[in-house]
Amino acid sequence: MEEVGVNVALIRKRIKSTSMVYETKKVGVRTKTTVAILYMA
Repeated sequence: MEEVGVNVALIRKRIKSTSMVYETKKVGVRTKTTVAILYMA
């Protein structure tokens, strides 16, 4: 399983923009999987 933070860092490295925003949320009843939502604000 990969860390969400590592994947977000890789995306931020590729897309160098100060307007990129990300939010993390826990989803699921059993596993409480962490997901990241990235968007340009």
